[in-house]
Amino acid sequence: MTIVLRRAAAVAAALPLLAGAALPQHPDTIALRAGAYLDSLGKCGAFSGAALVAKDGQPILVRAYGDAERSFNVANRSDTKFNLGSMGKMFTAVAVLQLVERGSLSLDGLIADYAPEYPNPDVATRVTIRQLLTHTSGLGNYWTRDFIQASKDRFREIRDYLPLFTADSLRFPPGSRYAYSNAGFMVLGYLIERVTGRSYFEYVRDNVYRPAGMANTDAYEVDYVVANRAVGYTTAGARPGEVKSNLFLHVVKGGAAGGGYSTVGDLLAFANALLANELLSPEYTALAVGGKVESGPGTRYGFGFIEQTANGSRIVGHGGGFYGISGYLGMFVDQGYTVALLSNADDGTAAPAAYIEELLVGETPQARARKLTERALDEAAHRGYTAAVRLLERSGGAGGIPETAVNARGYQLLAAGKTDAAIAVFRLNVHLYPRSANAHDSLGEAYLARGDRKQAIACYERAVALDPGQASSVAMLRKLRGK
Repeated sequence: MTIVLRRAAAVAAALPLLAGAALPQHPDTIALRAGAYLDSLGKCGAFSGAALVAKDGQPILVRAYGDAERSFNVANRSDTKFNLGSMGKMFTAVAVLQLVERGSLSLDGLIADYAPEYPNPDVATRVTIRQLLTHTSGLGNYWTRDFIQASKDRFREIRDYLPLFTADSLRFPPGSRYAYSNAGFMVLGYLIERVTGRSYFEYVRDNVYRPAGMANTDAYEVDYVVANRAVGYTTAGARPGEVKSNLFLHVVKGGAAGGGYSTVGDLLAFANALLANELLSPEYTALAVGGKVESGPGTRYGFGFIEQTANGSRIVGHGGGFYGISGYLGMFVDQGYTVALLSNADDGTAAPAAYIEELLVGETPQARARKLTERALDEAAHRGYTAAVRLLERSGGAGGIPETAVNARGYQLLAAGKTDAAIAVFRLNVHLYPRSANAHDSLGEAYLARGDRKQAIACYERAVALDPGQASSVAMLRKLRGK
């Protein structure tokens, strides 16, 4: 099982999205329309967080909604610190490229060149810095079942995470394809420490946060007192109609793959410093944000940044998410806009990000994929697997439906006790991604929840056949077979 984002709560009361390409609008109009949309989300409880829209580096809209701490009814503020999830990969990438510029690292250097003690020689002698930055290394994730079941208090330094994945084999030959890898970015953090002789956290604080003027950004530890920090709230595993804190689900301290905290104002400061070439030279700034490998519909992953092209316009940035965590930074480089959205709820920034993107550049490929995804998932949940497949056939194919989004809906249904609907959704994921070990693993978990041991074993066997390193499937097979 891979941890994934969950679907946002009701947004039916929100304003409708635009259609086609956006017409140029005055910044005041953009602020007015975006503000009205955000207000509608906030009013119906569909957005808890902070939002900022800037034009030419200056804020034209700053809003906050919902509660940072629900037990005491403490409201979110525009300067509330929210967990970033994977958005921290941008900071790690900038730090790595700074070291490349200085000659301390080489993009085509191997892990073994800088960390000869790395415990997996097969990985260390084959994977390059470039491949780690672009998620083409073949490394997987450290969100294993062992990590999920372990005390998160054990993981506070970069080195603490390495044993979770260093023994794993590469999932594919390095450089052969794209597969998002949190483990890969944790290795980058380790390499920063090896070549600088400093902790990752100190280096990024001194070379990224401070130069950019990001006074409220760091890998704050959740068991320490930090002023004005939001608590993340999730429906994952909660009783129907309730939410719970993500305290025991997420990391105690973020790292090089993400998990730190920031504010929407600090994200704007980062965007301004980056685009002004204050963190990297013009050459390396362009290198960082330029897309290198296809990562989704209309998107290409660069070095720690995602480049999306829509209707001839470029959007550069990164998102982040987990249970009770959602973030978005979009730099609309052709229009001069920057959009920063942070939320302390499941998938909370998805709807406002989609709306503002369409407002600025028209419908994006990702927006089209999101709409089809919702239709297909609703069809599977309410009418079954076969009806969902027929809908996709009528629509001309999957259209970029992300595996993680389908998986997320399945687990949402499973947590709500809707096992048959969850099975239909997981079956849809296997239909869309027949060679995904994780898709088969999740379907096996749903069958097991229904008490169908035979079908569960078949799913886990298929998952292991596709990926012998799928630890959760291997463990479940041993348990089910009594070995």
